[in-house]
Amino acid sequence: MNDEFPTAGNLPPPLPPQTPLYAQQTPPQPIPPRVTWASSCLRGCMGASFAFVLIGLLMLVLIARIGCSTVESVKDGIKTATITHKATNIAGKDKENSPKVLEISITGMIQDDVSPTSWFEEPGSSQTALRKIRAAKDDSTIRGILLHLNSGGGGITASDVLWNSLREFKQADTNRIIVAMMGSIAASGAYYIAAAADCIVANPTTMTGSIGVILNSYNVQDLATKIGLKSVTIKSGGNKDILNPFKTLTPEQEQMLQRMVDAMHTRFVNIVAEGRHLDEAHVRAIADGRILLAAEALELGLINKIGYIDDAKAELTRLLGSKPSYINPDEQPGFLRLIRSPAFWGESFSRAAATIRERTTGESQLRLESHH
Repeated sequence: MNDEFPTAGNLPPPLPPQTPLYAQQTPPQPIPPRVTWASSCLRGCMGASFAFVLIGLLMLVLIARIGCSTVESVKDGIKTATITHKATNIAGKDKENSPKVLEISITGMIQDDVSPTSWFEEPGSSQTALRKIRAAKDDSTIRGILLHLNSGGGGITASDVLWNSLREFKQADTNRIIVAMMGSIAASGAYYIAAAADCIVANPTTMTGSIGVILNSYNVQDLATKIGLKSVTIKSGGNKDILNPFKTLTPEQEQMLQRMVDAMHTRFVNIVAEGRHLDEAHVRAIADGRILLAAEALELGLINKIGYIDDAKAELTRLLGSKPSYINPDEQPGFLRLIRSPAFWGESFSRAAATIRERTTGESQLRLESHH
């Protein structure tokens, strides 16, 4: 019993007093000088590396700008360019004596959005092509243009400006030659531009034609009524808000727009008839927006030949009388094309904003597009 319940005589000795935990902590030791020096060195190395990379990028940008094909200038309020690339593909002394042909590509949507600098433009954009054509017009050493087309069309004004710039290129020297090479699609506005060429070569699988003009918009009046949305417009005239998505067109307004589209269509037909040396009635009969394959386009006289790029170059040699040397201003390293690409810098955001603005404000544009 005494074993189970110890008495004061057999209690264990008391424990020694415990040192508080905070008293057991080691005071902070100073950082050795070598650690401080290493951290400073690391920061210095990182700063030097960043500066080196920044200088390298600036040098690449400078080299890219110097190595580009054009030197931009402003004359009479219009941005132009001077071709600086040397001709290629001809060896020896023949290279200096051969006629120079400028290769120009137009791909994607044809539009007249003017950028303040060519840095953010795709090499195949319509505005880049326009500057190259205008530069070639003032360069007496350039005898021809090989125009690569791969577009379903776009704005009627942008297409007309490009067509006119090609016409002015030939008017500056009547001995100049333009050959258009069509890619997978060269329809509507792209064919409008091709009509300025002396010879049109289409790939066997090219889709072309689609001669017509379109003006479209949306009408959300019924939807707005269902959800209780009202449009408030203060205007100075009865037709100032024409194509307002919250209003229905009146018969008079519809006739007004139809006359405008018909006038643009007539111009399109006349340009094709003149450029292709066809009767106006013949062109008008097939200018109903239909899309054509190369074989049918050849039969109707809309193109000259079915073939490939070598066939287009052979046509240039035949028309110029000698084998030309080709100037390709788009020859850049891949990484430069990447950083110069609008997609790399988020062009999709600006395009989305433009689309939203067009749909919400009712802004519309006459277009030459293939909707097939």
